[in-house]
Amino acid sequence: MKTQIQQTKCCTFFRVLGRAPLMAVAKYRCLDSPSLLAEAFGPPELRQGKTSSVLFWNFSRQDGASGFTLFATIPSHSRRAQVEIRLAAKGGVRSFIAWTIDRLSAIESGEETPLFIGAGRFVARPIQ
Repeated sequence: MKTQIQQTKCCTFFRVLGRAPLMAVAKYRCLDSPSLLAEAFGPPELRQGKTSSVLFWNFSRQDGASGFTLFATIPSHSRRAQVEIRLAAKGGVRSFIAWTIDRLSAIESGEETPLFIGAGRFVARPIQ
């Protein structure tokens, strides 16, 4: 299911919900807070394991041709202020990285208003 359009200076992407995250080798890594990511990109989807959880956000280009996943692995019982965020993609990595950096920087500096204020407390899950 595709949801809202996210747009910054370089590209337009759709948030894709309900699809498994692309957990390939990370093409980009950064440290940031899960709440900043949630404010910039919406509540993450969650995949829980026995020893850790994966927060993830799937995106697709406007034409649907390719996409990428932002994800963070968080050990169980951890409430870290910052986590390592990884970006995985099969192609088009430069535009994905540029868009991600633009979006996070704009939210953090106050150039853009967060679309999802307070979203860090929620996760996106399928209705059961």
